[in-house]
Amino acid sequence: AVVIVSGALGDATTKKAAAELEKLKAQYEAKSVHFVMLNSSLEDSRDEIIHEAAHLGVPMLADSLQLVGRSLGVTKTGEAFVVNPKTWTIAYHGPVTETLGEKPTKGASVSAAIDSLLAGSAPKITEASVKGKAIAFPDRAKAPQWRRCCRPSASSATRKAAWARSRWTATRPSRRWRR
Repeated sequence: AVVIVSGALGDATTKKAAAELEKLKAQYEAKSVHFVMLNSSLEDSRDEIIHEAAHLGVPMLADSLQLVGRSLGVTKTGEAFVVNPKTWTIAYHGPVTETLGEKPTKGASVSAAIDSLLAGSAPKITEASVKGKAIAFPDRAKAPQWRRCCRPSASSATRKAAWARSRWTATRPSRRWRR
């Protein structure tokens, strides 16, 4: 398994998550589980990340273009993503430990997710909320949301015809396009 945890420099949640990750790394490293932290904050420079990562005990990746953070769906610091390397899907998204969650949820932890994956099953808890500092992604507000425009109809043949005739629509707060 691969564990990716979001973080930012000078954040209390990041420091707590890094300390827990260091413990988990010692426990699961022999079982081929890899741990990294991901810094998608636009406020942190590469040099600062390199200096801070030397003290964390877990490697920190600098995501200055926010490509990895955006594709994972990162919103806050302290978010853990456990990736199943067999299917390359996210098996768990939530806090590193139950105590770092926004609401204490029993079984919402990286260790429970890793144990389930190593046993060959899916984790019982796959999604949990995290308390942490929000990470700004300015491009997310600019991205269009796509939806299919068609009216539902009674018969399936009519529905299929309406679907074929309908158009894709992208909406933004101030504009509307049709193709």
